[in-house]
Amino acid sequence: MRGETIAPSPLTLAEFSSRFLERYAADRAPATVSSLQWRLVRPLREFGDLRLTELRTGELAAWEASLPPRFRHDVVRALRMVLDAAVAWQHLAANPAKATGKNPSPPVVERAVLEPGDVERLAREMTHPYDVAIIVGAWCYLRPSELLALERGDVGDGVLSVRGTKTARSRRTVPLPLRASEALQALPPRLDTRLLFPSRAPHWDHAIHASPLGHLVGAPRGHPRERRRAVRRYERDDARDPLPPSALDERGGRTGQAGRVQPFRPRVGHGDRDLV
Repeated sequence: MRGETIAPSPLTLAEFSSRFLERYAADRAPATVSSLQWRLVRPLREFGDLRLTELRTGELAAWEASLPPRFRHDVVRALRMVLDAAVAWQHLAANPAKATGKNPSPPVVERAVLEPGDVERLAREMTHPYDVAIIVGAWCYLRPSELLALERGDVGDGVLSVRGTKTARSRRTVPLPLRASEALQALPPRLDTRLLFPSRAPHWDHAIHASPLGHLVGAPRGHPRERRRAVRRYERDDARDPLPPSALDERGGRTGQAGRVQPFRPRVGHGDRDLV
């Protein structure tokens, strides 16, 4: 369009994506870079060995139609971002992925909403202090990683200071309802850890599924992963000391044959990593 010519680029899509990610990571959070890498897995698997100038709009359109509907928007958006950079860096004259058509966002999936009485029943199925965690998480609308990274210093006068909302350093302030405040006051003060809910045991999900409300809550597959991320964020922070061994004594619960939560006895000799 400028009357200039662009020489055919010898780079493949995989090679250029690697260069783009290096530049992208220079001023982005690691979680953002990891998310983009995850979204580029499918395009690179299909077209990674092709040169940039060998990408054809028709082939891209047929491939996009084969993507799962819930993933299509994010995957196509990531590919278009990379190819936009290829145009800006003068490796391509035009973005072949932009001519494939619209890329609408997937519809929002409706979720079951628990009533306050349902939250109380679910909390009664959990061992202490995770009965309090259920109430605080429900009334304050917290993500699992936000909930399990809470410290006593984060509890203010009618508000919670929440860290790790999307990245390791992000923070936000949320209102603290009266019911959640009353539940937090029931937690005894501790000297061995700053965390309100110190545990690395992966039995949160089993206790929820064993409760009568497990079918309403659904399968919380992301909880263990989010919990591990919260613990890693906590230990990476130079301003805090790592969790002491005594903080690992308070575990979650496991479900018995009757569906009730029973005390969890950690395995001996396997180290803390097996409990994460």
